[in-house]
Amino acid sequence: HMLAAKGRNLGECGVLAYAKAHDATAIVDDGFARRAAQRYRVKVRGTLGLLCDAVHDGLLTVELISALADDLLEGEYRLPFLPGGFRKWAESRDLFPPGS
Repeated sequence: HMLAAKGRNLGECGVLAYAKAHDATAIVDDGFARRAAQRYRVKVRGTLGLLCDAVHDGLLTVELISALADDLLEGEYRLPFLPGGFRKWAESRDLFPPGS
């Protein structure tokens, strides 16, 4: 109830409810939603982590994700790095194999 107070966070609330009901992993980036997931014992993964998994699995390239991240940063999307900073950010966290 508190997650969707005043009509806010409705999308995140739906994602968490679905994940909880189906024992799935919720893909959310919002800090409030991530804390709620922890409180309600819902498995959670962030978008960047999911994209790094795709690099690790050979489904996407670092260059593709870097371009996507830069496009997102041109809008209102917030990421933990500046344009052009995806590779360095991911490598500093060992999120995909060296040489990717």
